[in-house]
Amino acid sequence: MGLERLKFLIMNRISNSVKEYLDKNYILLDEVDSTNEFCKSEGIKSDCIVRALRQRNGRGRMGRKFFSDAGGFYVSYCFFPQKLRAETLLPLTGLCAVGVSKAIERTTELCPTIKWTNDLLLCGKKICGILAESVFCEDFTAERVIIGVGINTNQGAECFEGELEGIASSIYAICGKRVDEDALLYNLTEEMQKIYSLLGGRAEEMKPYVDFYRSHCETLGKEIKILKPSISGGRDPRELYLEAPELFPTARAVDIDDSFGLIVKYPDMKEETISFGEVSIR
Repeated sequence: MGLERLKFLIMNRISNSVKEYLDKNYILLDEVDSTNEFCKSEGIKSDCIVRALRQRNGRGRMGRKFFSDAGGFYVSYCFFPQKLRAETLLPLTGLCAVGVSKAIERTTELCPTIKWTNDLLLCGKKICGILAESVFCEDFTAERVIIGVGINTNQGAECFEGELEGIASSIYAICGKRVDEDALLYNLTEEMQKIYSLLGGRAEEMKPYVDFYRSHCETLGKEIKILKPSISGGRDPRELYLEAPELFPTARAVDIDDSFGLIVKYPDMKEETISFGEVSIR
């Protein structure tokens, strides 16, 4: 290990267990269709971390394409849990949003905000998406849990022209500072290990994560449109929203519950907790 890396590990308090975990489980690919899909392959039999310099078919929620050209940071964490039932995974995406936010802050000293449920924003522009997936056994326990993270780190501003302009950007394009992706990998791995250890645990153990999410969630207090998949009849609700926004209910986001559900209040003062779907901030 070189002196610079040793200095980095000391400065960032990276535990030896994290380094050993990376040494044992880290797979770096030049290009892949999708790091999440790679983790689902039959050849993967144990915990691994799969990172690619670019993805040909990076995916977001609902199968949407995630821009994944060179210059970004694309990684999936694949864990093989012991008898975790589906309902214990409900907080996973919210937990991951907190973990990724903390890792970015530790690496860059920049603090992203969170748009419910799983987008991280910097200066109002999306810099990160998270896709948590599971493969289940016949008894509805998770055979593997996969957490895909795509962070726009070092792309230039020109990569976000056209349909992405004003919506997405990178840390470098916004701040003019290159991200040390090795440092980001170490920090993110440590955060993901903490999160994985929480799954199936007690609610009080997750409380600091819920509190962090609540304090960093820019959706709260805003008037929003709730894009429920049930309304769109199988279509991508964002597409239908652009055509007919009046079909989707309007509410005010008032709080986050203990499972990272969004509590909303409608004009008639009725409250509802949204656990799935997405919102458009008006």
